[in-house]
Amino acid sequence: MRTNWIMLAIAGAMLGVFAGCGGDDGGGSDGGVSDAAMDATMDATPDATPDATPDAAPTDPCSAEADPASTVGCNGGLAGPSVAANADYGPCVPDAGNPQGSCDNPAAVCSGENVGVCLPTCTPSDTTYVSTGNCPAGGRCFSFDGGAICYGDCNTDADCTAPATCDGEGSCWVQAEPPLTIDVCALQALDHTALEGSSVDVYARLGITGVTDRSSGIDADTRIMAEVGYGADGTADPSTFTWTPASANLAWDDAADAGRDEYMSTLSLPAAAGSPYDVAFRFSGDGGTTWTYCDSDSTDGYAAADAGNLVVQAPLTIGACKLQWPTSHTGAEASTVDVFGRVNVPGLTDLSIGNDADGRLIAELGHGADGTADPSTFTWQAAAPNPGWTDDAADVGFDEYMSTLTLPAAAGSPYDYAFRFSGDGGASWTYCDTDPATAYDAATAGDLIVTP
Repeated sequence: MRTNWIMLAIAGAMLGVFAGCGGDDGGGSDGGVSDAAMDATMDATPDATPDATPDAAPTDPCSAEADPASTVGCNGGLAGPSVAANADYGPCVPDAGNPQGSCDNPAAVCSGENVGVCLPTCTPSDTTYVSTGNCPAGGRCFSFDGGAICYGDCNTDADCTAPATCDGEGSCWVQAEPPLTIDVCALQALDHTALEGSSVDVYARLGITGVTDRSSGIDADTRIMAEVGYGADGTADPSTFTWTPASANLAWDDAADAGRDEYMSTLSLPAAAGSPYDVAFRFSGDGGTTWTYCDSDSTDGYAAADAGNLVVQAPLTIGACKLQWPTSHTGAEASTVDVFGRVNVPGLTDLSIGNDADGRLIAELGHGADGTADPSTFTWQAAAPNPGWTDDAADVGFDEYMSTLTLPAAAGSPYDYAFRFSGDGGASWTYCDTDPATAYDAATAGDLIVTP
């Protein structure tokens, strides 16, 4: 285009010469241009033309369009396989502040999952897909709709710094692997009842042809993601569940289920108010883009009827408790005595005239030094419901527990002893002396005298 414009300018100058000489007495008789003037013009034109033509623009050695690999090494050779971490074309190593990784060059981006590669941004060519741009030596500038990126040059994977590999265009980068297909998955049977705030380990098994059948243990692959979730009982769409990450069960051996791997997660039980819940697993073979949902039946897709069952209970409230009998005892060391305690739990111990057992309710008998203000320091042992108990007139709505105490050493005598009850599986305790109406007081604890 520049050459055509120059030729037009020259042609316009020649026409101006012609127009300026017409109609003058000094030349030819018919207003034409004299032979001498024409000769002078033609002689002058060739001399001016070369001076008016600019120098040709320099050629970009990295320029490529249809065959990007044809210009590999055009910008100072290859970056090579030993580029320092976080440098241009080197691995961007994750740290506490940036889980994906970071780069020393603020104009670079960390491309890739887990450990990626630092790829500088660049100024693209207006005319070709590949150019030198302003890329650091060892790479070329590739233009995309969303911008332009410098990729390190390579001929084979050996020319790239791990974890990058060489693609068909002669560029090093962390290339996405094809997604895995989930062939089968199954939640291992779960029918669990426990207190809110407690936890339960949940397991599921996964089958992917060519992956989970490589060995009898866990066959890890970064494309596999596993999660455990829970939601309202009967939920048809498990994507609405609350999901938490799961990980491979490293103790797994697939002798019992050949070709599959096992994953697990510790699920913290949600509020009792929403109980019961359905529980399921889900697996992804593409890093979480899509999910396969898994109930206990691996043959027919997800169905709420085959989900795990989770019943969450609220803690019981200890209404009152007391050391019942004996309130004092004297005996020889190593002898035994049966000790009884009673407890009232509204909505439980008043269900019948006998003992109304509940896994949340725990009873213990303890003893310690005489006058101990803090009974939590006592030596405690398990107590169990008294099988002969029926409500008596004085303690309607109470249940009775008992434990056989082996008397401790006489050297520590006298001792205090007491009962304690928990309505939340042992997370907290209510301590019981002989007076159910007041808080624990050493003065009203049981009195134990041990003789040699």
